[in-house]
Amino acid sequence: MRRGEWIILSGQMLLGLSAGLMLAAVVVCAAQSFVPAVTELIAAAAGAAIIGGAVELLGEWMDYEC
Repeated sequence: MRRGEWIILSGQMLLGLSAGLMLAAVVVCAAQSFVPAVTELIAAAAGAAIIGGAVELLGEWMDYEC
């Protein structure tokens, strides 16, 4: 595997983590009334999605440019 492919894979794993955190937020929200933990889960999911997307784009760029 080239270096860019490893970076793309790590970005995709972060996007998967984001999806898992969002699912956890939905489950917690459905199980109880609004709790502060839901806000924290959503914020963590959004952060993971932003970082994962940026890492994946970096990997794509490295794959084509390097």
